[in-house]
Amino acid sequence: MKKLAFTAMLIGATGLLACGGDDDGDGGVTFPDAGNGDGGPAGACNPVTQSGCEAGEKCTWLVVSQDPFLGRVECVADGTVEINGACTRAEPGENSTVDDCAAGGLCINGVCREICSINPESCGDGFACASYENTFSDDNTGVCDPTCNPVTQDCPVDGQGCYLGLNDGIATCAGVPEDAAELMQNDPCLSPNGGMSCYLNGCAEGYASVPAWAQGEMPVCTAYCSPVSTYLDDPEGDGSGELVGRALGAQDIDCSAGRIGAGGHQCRFFQSIPFDTGYPDYISADYGFCANTGGILWGDCEQYSPNRFNAIYDAAGGGMDGLTAINEFCDANPAPCALACADLATEETIAMAWCAADGPGNGQPSCATGARSKIRSAYLEAIKKRFDRAGVPFPVAIVE
Repeated sequence: MKKLAFTAMLIGATGLLACGGDDDGDGGVTFPDAGNGDGGPAGACNPVTQSGCEAGEKCTWLVVSQDPFLGRVECVADGTVEINGACTRAEPGENSTVDDCAAGGLCINGVCREICSINPESCGDGFACASYENTFSDDNTGVCDPTCNPVTQDCPVDGQGCYLGLNDGIATCAGVPEDAAELMQNDPCLSPNGGMSCYLNGCAEGYASVPAWAQGEMPVCTAYCSPVSTYLDDPEGDGSGELVGRALGAQDIDCSAGRIGAGGHQCRFFQSIPFDTGYPDYISADYGFCANTGGILWGDCEQYSPNRFNAIYDAAGGGMDGLTAINEFCDANPAPCALACADLATEETIAMAWCAADGPGNGQPSCATGARSKIRSAYLEAIKKRFDRAGVPFPVAIVE
């Protein structure tokens, strides 16, 4: 079953494919706007509250037909398997029993998962509500999947991977599709439609889907990693500063060729990729991905200097002239125009120091609106341009 999740960030549109056990249908998890808020469609029984059915029945998702796909919320005979117990799915049909889960559960990847509402979130500690494609038509009902750490891959069930949802910063466990199990570093990810989109679990365990490195290419799989802020400490903004941080070959969970099977990669922060609405500061700074420094998107953190962009912006007088100057610089010097090299706290500290009364930006009007907005307004335009050149929608979305 394909699991989808939405995020305004790293890939056009992606989904998460949860496979295994007796769950052989297609589906996907989405994180859409709230439906009617009660976990079920108006006029039907309610699968979250389990109201609206007779004694001995449960309210669940009945799949009538797989091809063409037809499904609806319906009252069916109750089962006996409790939440988190091993379960079996029934064949689709008008008179199907759906599965052998007790009321309130749905069989996903051979396990009875609690049916939940996405907004408001109704899962308990250690779980998050994920909505699956072709499962519950109101787009606000899903199942409680275990939360996990995508870098350490600590899912309790063998054969499941931990995949990060960029819309909310929550990572959940899901089955790894057979067709995705061997998709690793720089392999095109598994797509739901053969287009420029991926399932969130469209890569092997331990790998995320991110934009491709060249124009017109499918998004690719890349390893999760532990990022470290790496940049030039460059108070004069001339690109000749001292390197802070380190290349990520020295860490336990890194982007070294020995670990991921490909050279020329650095670990980047998910939280420091700019959305059109700002930065996803709700994503942990402990979560990163291995970026290809040889592509046109990510640049080289060992040449990256936030103050260099401040200096270029200020020297051009700020405003549109400042943005133009940064764009011209990045066109001519793609490597220093690196992306997501430092966590947001570090970026803000650097910008605040530049804009301080005794800093190089003293008296510059571009500092008046605040440090973070200054970096974003100038640098974001250059990054957007690079995404455009790569043929990647910006902001990029991801589906879990």
